Amino acid sequence: MDTTADSVRTDSMLKGDEASLVAAAVRGGTLSEIAAEAGVSISTVQRRLRDPDIEVAICEGRTQQQREAVGRLNADLNGAIMRLRELVQHEDPRVALSAIDKWMAHAHRFSTTANGFATASPDQGDVT
Repeated sequence: MDTTADSVRTDSMLKGDEASLVAAAVRGGTLSEIAAEAGVSISTVQRRLRDPDIEVAICEGRTQQQREAVGRLNADLNGAIMRLRELVQHEDPRVALSAIDKWMAHAHRFSTTANGFATASPDQGDVT
């Protein structure tokens, strides 16, 4: 799901062009790009980016974007785990041993995502 003006905060705190401004900021647009998309000047963008409601909306949009990215990564990783499980059972011992080697080398990562979700603690770093 793309993070667009429709999927970021559009409650009563945001006025017309602010939703476009927030969406462009969530995507990481430059001041010029944000201004062009929102149809306002760069100085207006700079001023609105300091607005607490806009800051909250951008933060919420980025959080949603990160959640979606983690979900996609977990789905991909779960598919890879399932394929690796199949390869461990392969009739060719070289293929099976190679799969086992990969499994063992990355077991710590698989254990955190085997149930379809990642759990990262400060001492683990990023789950990839």
